[in-house]
Amino acid sequence: MTENKSWGGKRTGAGRKVGTTIDPALRKDHRIIVMCTKTQNDKIAELAKAEGLTPSAYILRKVLG
Repeated sequence: MTENKSWGGKRTGAGRKVGTTIDPALRKDHRIIVMCTKTQNDKIAELAKAEGLTPSAYILRKVLG
């Protein structure tokens, strides 16, 4: 079997670009888990979509103002 050296390994231009990391103060790395029924989940998703938000952003806006 012959080796194909055109794939694998380090590639030019691969990986995250310099300066694209998020400010540590803005990083969202904490979670709160809320249990709800399917009906409640569907209602939250519906309300969030009506405001153009994700369910997570919708809940944060309603709770924190």
